[in-house]
Amino acid sequence: MNHSIYNNSFNSSHPNIFNFIDVLKNIQTDTYIALQSQGSRKIMVIEKEEYIKQKMKELETKKITQIEFVRHMSFKFCPAFKL
Repeated sequence: MNHSIYNNSFNSSHPNIFNFIDVLKNIQTDTYIALQSQGSRKIMVIEKEEYIKQKMKELETKKITQIEFVRHMSFKFCPAFKL
């Protein structure tokens, strides 16, 4: 974490203790949210990888055609749609 975040959060070099605690709480909350979002991204990546593996297996066993595979991939990973 950068010190400029702390410095920009205070109006004076010796802030009121209550303001100081509020700033620390806000920084802690922001950090917590950032860490949690990284974890959920990893879960999403794992889910996507599993989906791709499943569809590749279906393609290899001829349960779906190549065009169906492409349709599944393009629909599943299109940014506008969330399944």
